[in-house]
Amino acid sequence: MILALIVPTWFKELRQFTIKKNVLGRTSNLLIDAFKLPNCFFLSVFFSSFVLFGQVCMAQTTTKNYEIKVAGIKVGHFTATEVKESTGQVTYAIDSKVDVNFLVYKMNTTFVSKSKYQHGTFVNARVDMVSNKGNFYTETKKTKTGYHTKGEHQNGPFEKAINEPISLSVAKLYFVEPTKATKVYAEFYGGFMKIKKLENGVYHGKIDDNEDTFYYKDGNLIKTEKKNGFKNLEFIYVNTTSEPRH
Repeated sequence: MILALIVPTWFKELRQFTIKKNVLGRTSNLLIDAFKLPNCFFLSVFFSSFVLFGQVCMAQTTTKNYEIKVAGIKVGHFTATEVKESTGQVTYAIDSKVDVNFLVYKMNTTFVSKSKYQHGTFVNARVDMVSNKGNFYTETKKTKTGYHTKGEHQNGPFEKAINEPISLSVAKLYFVEPTKATKVYAEFYGGFMKIKKLENGVYHGKIDDNEDTFYYKDGNLIKTEKKNGFKNLEFIYVNTTSEPRH
């Protein structure tokens, strides 16, 4: 039925082309042109829609891998991931596992976190830690006046309000060097870590009794030292992978 409707119309257009030109030798060329034009239009619309859809849905994922060492011995892994959406949302995720089993010291910890930003502003975060000392978590959410954070730590449950903006957090430090920052939000602790620049590319962070030192090279975080009661943990950079995704 559809073919019966299309064919007469197509031949009518072809006849009009032929009459106008009135040159038999060029009729075949006109036939090819008449056939090609609708297809070119269709392909143009198709690929334009595809590109537009890709721009809307495309995201860029960057993953950094680290080895966790104690006294030069590998005791775990650490992965930091950044996902940039075309909507302006950026998500930072951390996944790490540590298993230390020395005669005088034992530590078994799985740490997972996810922090979201929208157009450079911190929106929310969730951190979960499972360890041989217990299971803990921290949640932070943006409110009309600031942020609300709550969680369960070794000292018990806590809940409080944060009445100041957040534009930089610890998870983001694995992708952004804090060249001008004086403090960053520590998602797990639910508070601000003070940052001090020691020298070019080296920064010291402290919140309560927890201390970290960050080492950057050409803007890339190549090592983090975490102060520990027994022996400091070192996060040594291994590699970076980057890929687009839908």
